[in-house]
Amino acid sequence: MSYLVDANLVINPIFPLRHVLPEILSDKEVKREDGTTFTPLRWQYKTADGGEVIVVSSNKLTPFDSMVYRTIITYRQEKGIKENHFEIPVNYIMQKTGLNFNKTVERERIENSLLKLMDTHILIEKYLKKTEKGNIREKTYFNLLSGFGYRQPETKRGRGHVKKIYVQLPQVLCDNLDNGYVVRGEIETLKKVLKSPLEVRIYDYLTVRCAKRQEHVRNFTAFCREDVAMEKGEDGEKEVLKALESMKKKGIIDYSIDNSNNLTIKLL
Repeated sequence: MSYLVDANLVINPIFPLRHVLPEILSDKEVKREDGTTFTPLRWQYKTADGGEVIVVSSNKLTPFDSMVYRTIITYRQEKGIKENHFEIPVNYIMQKTGLNFNKTVERERIENSLLKLMDTHILIEKYLKKTEKGNIREKTYFNLLSGFGYRQPETKRGRGHVKKIYVQLPQVLCDNLDNGYVVRGEIETLKKVLKSPLEVRIYDYLTVRCAKRQEHVRNFTAFCREDVAMEKGEDGEKEVLKALESMKKKGIIDYSIDNSNNLTIKLL
């Protein structure tokens, strides 16, 4: 089985948490089968054992796209489904996303996210550290969503409301979920931070690093510059503090910073 934990695909499908920002592969457009082109996003970072991981994605997801993806995965986990294909009640999707699938505009928004997930190709290459023989240790390629569909039942008055949506996830993702190698977070908590990309990033970081009510200790400067606000440099610390305080007021976290600049933080 290929391990996807390094790519954090479930927590945030298109954002690994390890010290790096996405790099647009300039002048390297790729053609799809239908003839259209896209510019892939790329991440590269070192593993704890000195190896290297490269992740390439064909799309950058919006927070709403990620919400739809989490909804699919959360339903599978909550229901204990073992197959990689299943049906989700429309009412469940409406509850989690806050949209009404039976309204044309809102249904199209969900459909567009599902299509985008189907069109998001992920390539993960894992390399050995230089002291070991060989080069590529493992290569994994898949789409975030393998397929989806729904049927509007015929009634005497015409087509009725859609009750369920059929979805299919990549098997490699299901294997990782079933073996506990990836974390999914909680959708209701995610909704509270969705309007702030920085708060989303902090929440994602914590779902990986610590269980609920378990304290995580990290140098505050390193937390800002290496983990959650890499692109902001020195100015990022003020923004991170503001985000932490906001999350504390929402009852999501508790935190403190001591005289040695160590951040102690936990999910509530």
